[in-house]
Amino acid sequence: SVDEEGNLILDVDAGFGDYIRGMGTAGENYVLKCVVYTYLDAYQCDQVRITEEGEVLGTGHQILEEPLRKDSFN
Repeated sequence: SVDEEGNLILDVDAGFGDYIRGMGTAGENYVLKCVVYTYLDAYQCDQVRITEEGEVLGTGHQILEEPLRKDSFN
């Protein structure tokens, strides 16, 4: 879905949250970058907000409170 600010909302399940929390920083960044680029290209949006079962996603290395953009990974 898309929120009132035009951000794509990607709500993942607890399995994905557990998967990404089990990674090191490099693996986590790689997976997040792949997810963000894929969804932004597919839905032609500028930003994606990733949540876990409707809540803010905490990855173990960061808390994703803000939407992510392609330049979030440069």
